[in-house]
Amino acid sequence: MNQFFKSSIGRKYVVGVTGIALVLFLIAHLLGNLTIFAGPKAINDYAAFLKSMPVVLWGARFGLIVTFVLHFSFALKLYLENKAARPKSYAVDNSVQATVSSRIMALSGTIILLYVVGHLLHFTLGVILPEYAELQDAQGRHDVYSMVIKGFQVTPVAVFYIVALCLLWSHLSHGISSIFQSLGVIQSNKGLISKIGPVLSTLLILGYISIPLLVMLGLVK
Repeated sequence: MNQFFKSSIGRKYVVGVTGIALVLFLIAHLLGNLTIFAGPKAINDYAAFLKSMPVVLWGARFGLIVTFVLHFSFALKLYLENKAARPKSYAVDNSVQATVSSRIMALSGTIILLYVVGHLLHFTLGVILPEYAELQDAQGRHDVYSMVIKGFQVTPVAVFYIVALCLLWSHLSHGISSIFQSLGVIQSNKGLISKIGPVLSTLLILGYISIPLLVMLGLVK
């Protein structure tokens, strides 16, 4: 088993499986986030429901962090190994055919890591803009609605999220298709699989960006 994970095939498998888990999380997380458009009660009810199950919530958070670390570290190892093994002339010839998203996967992945850290410091740990972390609604619950709105009314914070999400779109548009390739699915469904990444990533990122963008523009307050 240890030898399997040290092999290129094993590492690709880990990247593929963890990638699927992370995409499923992004979908579920977005559905929860979009309750903000239903008003303060909806998203505060949602947050209160999650906090009513601390063992499940923190277990999911821990699992998500482990999944992300595995995905990032194994993907980085594959990238460095491929770069070291690829002849310079081969790299130059193929860089013309490669998409921009595929060429900046390592860069976008690193910036996404910084984004995740910033996101946790902001909304989970309350280190960034701590004055909004203890807000309470009329029922004495954590006022997630006000925290999000007031946070994204700080223009540099909103711009940081939007830029990071654009890079996440770039990463996902290539990465989702690559997941299926890593798991050996793309051979028989190449045309369909190649379209899933750009379409799904676009829908996801439009959903995520809509929140900081609309708050920054004053359309949600």
